[in-house]
Amino acid sequence: MRQLSQNSTLIGYVHLRVGDELFAVPVQAAPLDRDEMARRPGGFFVDPAGHYGILVDSALPEHEARKQIERASFEAVSHLSKKFLN
Repeated sequence: MRQLSQNSTLIGYVHLRVGDELFAVPVQAAPLDRDEMARRPGGFFVDPAGHYGILVDSALPEHEARKQIERASFEAVSHLSKKFLN
């Protein structure tokens, strides 16, 4: 797993089933200011090396972070489905 910055913290994994495969997608929290959100918004991401994960703003209340993780999980399933099922 790639470290986004020295300020990010691994908070866990979301396990997603795509077809017969099970993926453990890392979830990281980092403080994101408005400028940072414009460059790297929270949610599902794939870096140039092909590593993927979910990033959430560490300043979000827990219920909002859960919603962001849920939305990002749907994005991840869509991405992984296109990559591995097509």
